[in-house]
Amino acid sequence: MARAGTTRTFTISFPPDLAEQVERLAKKESRTTSELFREAFRAYRAERVRKAFDDRSEEHTSELQSRQYLV
Repeated sequence: MARAGTTRTFTISFPPDLAEQVERLAKKESRTTSELFREAFRAYRAERVRKAFDDRSEEHTSELQSRQYLV
C-alpha cells in the first residue's frame, strides 16, 4: 500500500449501471473503489506484459523457423 502523501488522485467517469456494479462489489468485498481500480489496473498491465511477451515469442519462433533452426 502507498505511503501517505505518495498517491495521486484521478477522476474517471462510468455509466450509471457500471458505477453501481463497482460500488456493490466494493461493499460486498469490504474494499474501497480505489482498491478495486488499483487491482484492475495491475491485472490489465500484467495482461499487456504477457501479451507483449507472447507476441515477441511468436516473432522469435517464426524467425527461427524461417531460418530452419526449428522444424
